[in-house]
Amino acid sequence: MAEISPIVLKRGKSVNVALAFAPSDAKPVANGAASAGADTVTIDALNKFIPAATTVLFSSGATIILSQDALVGTTTLTSDGSSANDLSGNIADDETAVVPSKNFYTSDAQFTASLVIRRKIGNSFNGPIVDTLTSNTSGSNQNSTGRIRFPNIGSTSSLPNIVLYWSGAQSTKLPNEDVTVFGDLQITDTDTASTEVIHSIRLRFDIKAEII
Repeated sequence: MAEISPIVLKRGKSVNVALAFAPSDAKPVANGAASAGADTVTIDALNKFIPAATTVLFSSGATIILSQDALVGTTTLTSDGSSANDLSGNIADDETAVVPSKNFYTSDAQFTASLVIRRKIGNSFNGPIVDTLTSNTSGSNQNSTGRIRFPNIGSTSSLPNIVLYWSGAQSTKLPNEDVTVFGDLQITDTDTASTEVIHSIRLRFDIKAEII
């Protein structure tokens, strides 16, 4: 994915930070037309890696869900042959595609997230903890509660799919100084393993002091 720009936090001010995370910023290009229902799509040599289980969205609106990793240089996108994952519509030769934002919202909190923000000391990222954020780990309200929220964006949207939340009271607990801090936003898939991180996103925060 593309690097995320530094995030500015103003101490004492409530804020929602919306992030759009896609598993890959690859740009596949169809090499020849393909018909709806196909379980493979021939493409020009792929410019970036795309992991398995990722939805690829073509400009016509057709999608294919990969059953295996697509490595750099590969010329074929492959699904598992099921109607739900095969190419959903006809595509034209030279049609371009993108990887949309991943929808982490589910009714059973399949995906969970945590973020520990720390000061950097020298070359070490293990300085004092500044703040800790977690997602709601149960129920269907992950889009409206918790410090890390997952909007329900559907499967083909490039809208923000992660929201980091600070209330006014929570942001007041941030250091009252101009300081840059860092954290890894870690997302787990509880259907795979509750402790195995499937995505780790490095974030930088520029905290701005509050004049009191």
